Amino acid sequence: MGISTKSQVFAISLIFLNILNGIQMEELEQSQKNETLILFDIHGKLNELEESFLHTHKRLEETQKNLTECLNENPQISGILEKIQKLESSVKEIRENTKKSGDIVIQRRMDGSEDFFRSWADYKQGFGNSSGEFFIGLDKLNKLTNSRPYELLIIIEDWENDCRFARYDQFIIGNEAEKYVLKELGKYSGSATDGLSYSLGQKFSTKDQDNDMSVNSCAVEYTGAWWYKKCHRSNLNGRYLQGTTTQYGKGVVWQPLKGDYYSMKFVEMILRPT
Repeated sequence: MGISTKSQVFAISLIFLNILNGIQMEELEQSQKNETLILFDIHGKLNELEESFLHTHKRLEETQKNLTECLNENPQISGILEKIQKLESSVKEIRENTKKSGDIVIQRRMDGSEDFFRSWADYKQGFGNSSGEFFIGLDKLNKLTNSRPYELLIIIEDWENDCRFARYDQFIIGNEAEKYVLKELGKYSGSATDGLSYSLGQKFSTKDQDNDMSVNSCAVEYTGAWWYKKCHRSNLNGRYLQGTTTQYGKGVVWQPLKGDYYSMKFVEMILRPT
């Protein structure tokens, strides 16, 4: 190949290199432009988000201010909200303390369909229907509570649908020769307030077996059967009356919660293995 031919090849190569460099520079410049556009776009969207957040925050502040003013001007609404919060808390507690696997229901009051003003023999044997109102029987209750450790859970609901519970972490009663004495209750916890510890150490009484410490028969006076003392702070086997009554202490009473002139709508006594 002659010198002139080599020069031509070299010149052509330079031309191709320049063209290639030009293309690469254009691609680089376009890439930089694209990156710049993307950055601008991101920056713009961030600004939009910030503006949206500030607007939302402002609206929340205005809503909070309006609600505060509304509650201040209408105290009855504030009272309703407080009741709703208490109800939600109560429902949560009840769900956490309702029946579980292994629980044994020993007594239930729900509609007044069963007569609980009964004899010693009836309470010893048990009566009613386990799917409705019933009492399990003192003989069986004695055997159960002395066979293994149990706690006692009592669920109580009033006629305003306020549901509470009382838990005693150890529950034992004696045998018939001991008049089914309430031997152990353990420690109380719950939302119903303690209405049973007053009966600790007391013998069971019915209308035909007066084993209480009162001059008169508590079972006859308060139309029930219970571990009466002088006489009671609870009477869960009393007459099924509906809510507020003029009859002192004769209903399904849990005195610390609603007083002696109020009969509960629903009661369930449950043994739970510990």
